[in-house]
Amino acid sequence: MAGETKGEETWRKLGAEQVADCRVFTVERQRFTHLKDEKAADFFVIRPSNWAVAMGRVDDGRWLVIRQFRFGRNEFGWEFPSGCAESGEDPLEAASREFREETGYAGKEPVLLGQVAPNPAIQDNTCSFVFFKSIELVGEPALDEHEEIESCLWEDRELREAIRDGRMSHALMMTALYLYDAWAGSEGA
Repeated sequence: MAGETKGEETWRKLGAEQVADCRVFTVERQRFTHLKDEKAADFFVIRPSNWAVAMGRVDDGRWLVIRQFRFGRNEFGWEFPSGCAESGEDPLEAASREFREETGYAGKEPVLLGQVAPNPAIQDNTCSFVFFKSIELVGEPALDEHEEIESCLWEDRELREAIRDGRMSHALMMTALYLYDAWAGSEGA
């Protein structure tokens, strides 16, 4: 049957050791054996914090988006405010904190739209998507040392155009909009 897994029955973890600490994630070598042949092999897992993506619209319906420099691609990109959750932090609290820190906006009436495994082949974290039904500017952003962020308000049409034309290319942001559309369709929003 589709969706069933037998990994727990066929793969046996022999051990693990941390091999790198890269400030925002660690790398762990995990040794597994497969029950059919008992050959052991090493696999590497990136262990980042859990993430939270915060989405919100101002009273006139425009989306709050940010333009942020991303070191992995060496370029600026448009996205929703997002960031790392603190250890043990609730996803709604993490999204609220990131929203406020990156934009100066506060969100009200948070809705957890969903959670995904960003890349389960090599990562063990979860990304949570939170939509705030109401947002308002309450102060100045409080950016981290290495953040450079510009906030902007986009019409829904512009947001979707940005995805189509590649200005917004971050896969997790597309997932956020997909989850929002599914929620809005079910809520009649």
